[in-house]
Amino acid sequence: MSSKITNNGKTEILKHVFQGTSPVGSDSSVFNLTLLSGTVPTNPEDLDTQNDVSSNVIAGKTVALTRNATDFDQPLKDASANTGRVQIKDCAFSGAISGATGAILTDDHGTANSRIIYAYFNLGGSKSVDAGQTLTLQNLEMKLSDA
Repeated sequence: MSSKITNNGKTEILKHVFQGTSPVGSDSSVFNLTLLSGTVPTNPEDLDTQNDVSSNVIAGKTVALTRNATDFDQPLKDASANTGRVQIKDCAFSGAISGATGAILTDDHGTANSRIIYAYFNLGGSKSVDAGQTLTLQNLEMKLSDA
């Protein structure tokens, strides 16, 4: 799986760190991971809000993530690659799911299409599970670099 932190997401992260702002939403400690279907965006770093992919959202397939060590691993630095990275803990989505090709990490804005997309994850192909089965996304990783 590959990932891209969106340009909008980079800006929001900088605002949180350097200006002390909180993510938008009913609960500023909550992020959402939402499954998408269809064509993988050519330039996922240019996605701004969930409205940009609204036709690809798989209805009812969103997992809430809390901004803490339970849902996000400890951020790590990789000096050899000049990056910092963090992984999202495993996320389970209950089936039936047909044709999931990606996922987006967003804030928890009350209006779904206004949610800021922090990151896009390409699932590396179409993923499907039947009713009663679970699709688990593992090791979703976000990297920051200045290159």
